[in-house]
Amino acid sequence: MGDIAQVVETIVELLKRSPGGLRAEQIRERLGLLAKELPRPLKEALSSGKVSKTGQKRATTYFPKEGGAAAGGGGRRRKAARNRSKAAKRSK
Repeated sequence: MGDIAQVVETIVELLKRSPGGLRAEQIRERLGLLAKELPRPLKEALSSGKVSKTGQKRATTYFPKEGGAAAGGGGRRRKAARNRSKAAKRSK
């Protein structure tokens, strides 16, 4: 598909049109990419903060980020806050 930045923008636009998020396989199918072409653009999208993810391994679902907050929920901040809350309850 070409330039990584261009693929990242295409992924973000696709995710914005998919309110429930998409798995990597779905993104790859919809964009017509080979399996080896997707990991680097996804990693770049995540590290640049344009995309967030939930889940693990094949169950990982990607969401667009809107104004710094994950459109699809979760992320590391929410998990960290939940862990702090659990720790505070245990220490009482």
